[in-house]
Amino acid sequence: MICFPIHRVNRIATLAILPLMAVAVVIGSRAAHKSSPVAPMPHEGLLIVAQLKGEALTTFDLHDTGDAKQLALGGPPHELAVVDGRLYVTLERANEIDEIAPAVPAVMRSLPLDNWPHGIAVDGDKLLVTLDEGGALVAIDRATMTEQSSVATGDTPHTVAFADGTAYVTDSRDNDLRAIAQDRTPIGSLSHTSPTVATGALPEAITILGKWVITADADGGTLTVVDRATFQVVRNIQTGGRPVRIVPLDSDRVLVAMNTSSRVLVVNISTGTIEKSIATNGHPDGVCISPSRDYVAVASNEAGLVQIFRLSDWAPAGALNAGDGLGACVWVANH
Repeated sequence: MICFPIHRVNRIATLAILPLMAVAVVIGSRAAHKSSPVAPMPHEGLLIVAQLKGEALTTFDLHDTGDAKQLALGGPPHELAVVDGRLYVTLERANEIDEIAPAVPAVMRSLPLDNWPHGIAVDGDKLLVTLDEGGALVAIDRATMTEQSSVATGDTPHTVAFADGTAYVTDSRDNDLRAIAQDRTPIGSLSHTSPTVATGALPEAITILGKWVITADADGGTLTVVDRATFQVVRNIQTGGRPVRIVPLDSDRVLVAMNTSSRVLVVNISTGTIEKSIATNGHPDGVCISPSRDYVAVASNEAGLVQIFRLSDWAPAGALNAGDGLGACVWVANH
């Protein structure tokens, strides 16, 4: 195994003073894949990985040299969202949200938010952020980085997804999914009328796939599939284990990170079947698909590695040393 050091950049670094960063590419992995890669490492985009224990972000420029840059943050980064060339990160324990220039990387602006900001979604020119301890969803204007409005949720609104004027929030301790519509006003504040539907135990993650909104229920070992039009449960899919992350793959299928069983599942939502199960390093968390949609990255919380797989045949394409206690990731095109 080859491990090159990753240089750490202070969170107040600027464009003018950042040094060149060292390469941090690891071929193979510590546990699940000990043989050499059988697919080529992709050369596309920026792969950005959150370090929960390391309280930092690691960015790999895969399009060019493969250089790794590490940005120290004020607390553990939890959820990530990219829009208009900016990366937004919730720092739950630091009670703030950061706006980051990802290619540098550097923190451009920060907004203090009380009560543990966690989930994040994009609604046009606004960010929607859940407050785990505050029992609320807040709307933030991206241009000014100021809070616009807030609406009450249930207990521990952990994650949020947005589509077609409606925010969907997991009330994790209440085991339900909440729909919060946007009022049709010039300000576009959040509606205080928010119906709920029951999910499996402890909905940990959420995604939208066409006409469905889907929760990954960590304690229940299920995916709850809800029809967005009727806001009724269509089906519950048994995954077993502990599903903690869910990502759309195509019009019918999602990828699910199974944290305790060290696997990623390919699940067909239309049929409710598990089509494939792929072994990974321990405690997989972040799952992100390359801009070309030819590869997928899986971040291991236990190993500190991001494994790369070719999606056409799930052949391993190597791994990247990304730091300590990995969580969410995003993979974006170079600008």
